[in-house]
Amino acid sequence: MPTDPIASLRAEWSRRCRAAGSAELLSELVAVEPDLSALGATSLDGLFATLDPRFGLPASTRLLASAALVRCAGLDELVALGLLARAVPGLIAVGRQLRWGGDGPWTDASEFTADLVSEAWIGLFSMAGQSFGYPERELLRRVRRRLDYAIYSHRRRTRREASAEEASLSVLGDRQGGWPQQPRRASTLEDLAVALTTPGASREDRRGLRLVFQTRVLGYSIDELVASGAGARRSLYACREKTEAALCA
Repeated sequence: MPTDPIASLRAEWSRRCRAAGSAELLSELVAVEPDLSALGATSLDGLFATLDPRFGLPASTRLLASAALVRCAGLDELVALGLLARAVPGLIAVGRQLRWGGDGPWTDASEFTADLVSEAWIGLFSMAGQSFGYPERELLRRVRRRLDYAIYSHRRRTRREASAEEASLSVLGDRQGGWPQQPRRASTLEDLAVALTTPGASREDRRGLRLVFQTRVLGYSIDELVASGAGARRSLYACREKTEAALCA
């Protein structure tokens, strides 16, 4: 199993969680987060150990502590490092689900795993300062979505290159007197990709295309887009339905 970047992550946390400055960081964390102060941890390593189910704390207490640490992820990179170290089992699960990048643009499993850890690092800092009911679940969802998009983009590029090569061979066959090949029907996603990159589409059409892309490809829900200020729920559903009908016509 490819674990080199993950092993490096764990080793770095093990080295730094007891180094100089960790006690001061613990004091700062418990001072700003009552949910962390209530745990009574005497070391930074001990504080993060409370997130482990084997530690014996109730699940609700662990969730509160995890949410508090995510809010503090921007306070010091050591906080993010500790959270990532605790999220390793979940990251390994994501890696297995995605076959360690076997369908994507990565040259090998080690390169994929490095990106897996990097995306988790980026995801944590994007969550810093916010409260989440299930922080680790949200982090893994963001990581999976980003890597899924990388795989989708790679497949789309591969299909596009294969289509171009097929078209070239077809033209060559025509010139040599061979039978012309039937054009391949593009998939709806390919239609969408072409539409998104074709100039001249109206503002309303492009809005609908972006909406389909965000919800059907990137995995955003309509509720998430409403919360981000993209528009009213009813209008977003209507816009998506109209655009999908046009794409599938």
